[in-house]
Amino acid sequence: MLSGDPLGRLISLHPVLVAVLFIVFGWGSLLLIAWRVDVITSEFLRNPAFMVGDLVLLPLCGALIAGFYRSASLEMPSEWGARIAIGSGAIASIAAGATVAFSIFVTEPYHGWWSVPHTLFIWFFAYVFVSFLPRAFSDITFYLSTRKIYHVIVVILLPGAHISMKSYFGGELS
Repeated sequence: MLSGDPLGRLISLHPVLVAVLFIVFGWGSLLLIAWRVDVITSEFLRNPAFMVGDLVLLPLCGALIAGFYRSASLEMPSEWGARIAIGSGAIASIAAGATVAFSIFVTEPYHGWWSVPHTLFIWFFAYVFVSFLPRAFSDITFYLSTRKIYHVIVVILLPGAHISMKSYFGGELS
């Protein structure tokens, strides 16, 4: 299911390891920015969008995606597998690029080089999440696995909850 995906080996690691990588590169890169602008205790550690969203929800989402890939039916017909890999990779690349552009040019403030690690994490997360959706739905429909649909629904809800928290509590370090 992950053949031809440049991030396939990374996202197919053990789910706990994927969650740790998401914490280190997602929440950790935000911690780096908070340290740079000297707002660790005044803003960063008090904001639920960072402490729940980036520290818990996104790593949980990454772990669930990795768990899905580890349990997915990897023997998809070659024609379907090739189409899904190409399509999901292209869509994910476009979505990841748009997400990074939004992060850099629309959200305020952007802290220059200190924001690069988190911008790369945003690209990585958008790519992994968007490429996961068509692959998961194809696995569910091809093998008629109703049990896995709940897994996919939870994966979809987690980033949505994180975005809602950022909108409500504010998700920018100033």
